[in-house]
Amino acid sequence: MAKVTLEKFLSNLEELKELFTNELESILEGEEGLDDPDADDDIFSGGAASVDSKAVVQLNPIAENELKIKLDPEEWITPGGFGTVDEAVSSLIEAIKKVLEK
Repeated sequence: MAKVTLEKFLSNLEELKELFTNELESILEGEEGLDDPDADDDIFSGGAASVDSKAVVQLNPIAENELKIKLDPEEWITPGGFGTVDEAVSSLIEAIKKVLEK
């Protein structure tokens, strides 16, 4: 199957955002049991990002499979993670747009 066009991607944007958001939330829920309950989660006092880059990178193969494109995680994943799920999904969406615009 050929890669999706930019037009097709944009016409399905809300559906794809929902897919990526649901997938990432599911990944994060599975990782909650691994959290240290004594860890400092306040991002302003040096705590970890709310959405770890190791969790976010798991969206890469989902996006590649759905859209039949190749994404380089180093081009869209912020080292150290993201503050929110929405920030992570927005970064992925922007990376996909760049690939499809080529």
